[in-house]
Amino acid sequence: MLSMTGYGEAIAEESGDFVKVELTSVNRRHMKVKFNINRPLIEKKVEDLIRQVISRGTIHLHCESNILQQNKEFPVVNEEILEKYDKIITKISSDNKLIEGKVSPTEMLNLPGVVSFYSARNDGDKAEQLLLKAVRGALDGLVESRRKEGASIAEDLKKSLQHIARQVDTIQQRVPKTLDRYRKNLLKSVEKILQLTGEEKQARLEKELKNYAEKCDISEEISRIKSHLNQFYGFFDKAGAVGRNLEFLIQEIQREVNTVGAKANDATISQLSVNIKTELEKCREQVKNLE
Repeated sequence: MLSMTGYGEAIAEESGDFVKVELTSVNRRHMKVKFNINRPLIEKKVEDLIRQVISRGTIHLHCESNILQQNKEFPVVNEEILEKYDKIITKISSDNKLIEGKVSPTEMLNLPGVVSFYSARNDGDKAEQLLLKAVRGALDGLVESRRKEGASIAEDLKKSLQHIARQVDTIQQRVPKTLDRYRKNLLKSVEKILQLTGEEKQARLEKELKNYAEKCDISEEISRIKSHLNQFYGFFDKAGAVGRNLEFLIQEIQREVNTVGAKANDATISQLSVNIKTELEKCREQVKNLE
């Protein structure tokens, strides 16, 4: 079980060149990687590497390097082409008196072929190798950080689940008393109904029996809640992303608890249902942090 928040860093060095990478991750429903290196081709390889390990969260990559910085491009003026342009402009100006022969330096530099760019160093492969090596090291640290945070979240979730399970057991133990009370009330209602005649007696009797069946029997809901809790425990030992599965289970448990509170017609069970929903909300907030 992994948290979506964490931190990892690593440095890769060779012959005086270095690349330092820091990776931080925060919560996000899907996966996104943000860079500060501005090298699209390398960024694609780095993102592919990260996605092999992480499936959810926003990953911020911060890079410091002497070799990546020195691989920036610098402008070079082709003086031979610039001189040819100058001669052409002078000739046109001389042949056609209507054309003013003044061209600004900026306009000259913008002419095709006058300015080209070159890289200060031709060691892009080395920079890429060092970057990827640093990313792998930072990823190891990030995953370990996320694992530790995930273990802490798992302990909190287990405590909440234990509390919920105790509340459910209390509800289950109270059900016979609730049924007995409702049965007595039902008998009183039936006695009154039997004093009626014809269609009115039949309709009232069917209504009371229907209410009894619908509002008193919460055994199926309790059974489903316990099943969902067992499924929840099963995800603690699973590798990979489990957050969405747990979000779904919490939603299903809450749906059953809502039904229990509505059907039971008992103040104690209603209060226990509220307690469970409060604990479920804590679980929901914790699960949002899980991958």
